Parts: sequence; structure tokens; C-alpha cells
Amino acid sequence: MHAFESILTEIQAKQTETLVDQLAADFVGLTVSLADIGAHGLFSYWMSHHLPRHMAATTTIHHPSVLIRPLGLSPQIIREHGTSSEPFTQYLAKQLRHVYATSLGLALSDYNTTNRCFYIGVSYANHTESMPVPMPDRPDSPSLETVIGSATLVHYCMRRVRNSH
Repeated sequence: MHAFESILTEIQAKQTETLVDQLAADFVGLTVSLADIGAHGLFSYWMSHHLPRHMAATTTIHHPSVLIRPLGLSPQIIREHGTSSEPFTQYLAKQLRHVYATSLGLALSDYNTTNRCFYIGVSYANHTESMPVPMPDRPDSPSLETVIGSATLVHYCMRRVRNSH
């Protein structure tokens, strides 16, 4: 079993390295601001660790009230949609981009128990969207699976959006 675990670890490391290389290519010439609600800072840490040249601001949010004053978010959006919704995540990604004057805003939502996912919001140029990061069960603690899934969707979105410009 030890040999299998070793091979699996090696494959995961190679996949992470490939994803980081892809994101680095996607982020050429961009500055990034990021808010992490769902992974309790693990997504912020991962992005800052692997792509430090591009990260202008990262925020880990433990309570929605933190979002209102410093980021200028509307309390009404939070009340109407909650912090685990697609509209909220889009709004937050766009707001981050404006508040921190970056070219790309990313926001990872809290876990949505109804849809069994997190949402990753991406705001770049005239394009803002939110995509589900499927997760059958709410993780007991921040998970690398959530981080890698979110980062992969960011790459997918940036490739699609930048190719269309």
C-alpha cells in the first residue's frame, strides 16, 4: 500500500504543478484580489503561495459582517442571497476588483447545502460569472479538493474569457 500512496502523491503533485503553470499563464499582466469564505483561508494561502507575483490582496472572511464596511457590500445582497449563493459570489468578485483596483477578482463562497457545492466567482474586464465547485458533502475542515477544484475552474474561465477578447 505504501508504494501506491507514494505514486498517488507524486501524481497529485504533478497535477498541482501543471495547474499552477496554467494559472500563471492565465494571470500574465494581471493583478488579483481574492476573498475566501468557504475554505477558511486555505484557498487564499494556496493562491498566494503558488502565484505570489499576481496576488495584490487576499481576504479570509469568517463572518459576513466583515464584508459590509471594508468591502462596501450591500447588506441587502447578503440578506437576500446569503454567502453561499451564485449571485452573492458574482457580486463579491466584482466588488473586490473595484475596491482593490485589480484586474481580476475571485471569490470563494461558503458551502451551499441545497446545491451541494461551493461557488467560485470570477470578475475580469466586462465579464463576471460564478461557477459551482461540486462537493457531495460539506467538508469537516478546509479541503485541498475544494481549493484545487476552484483553481481549476478559474483556469477554465480565464482561458475561455481571454480567448474571446
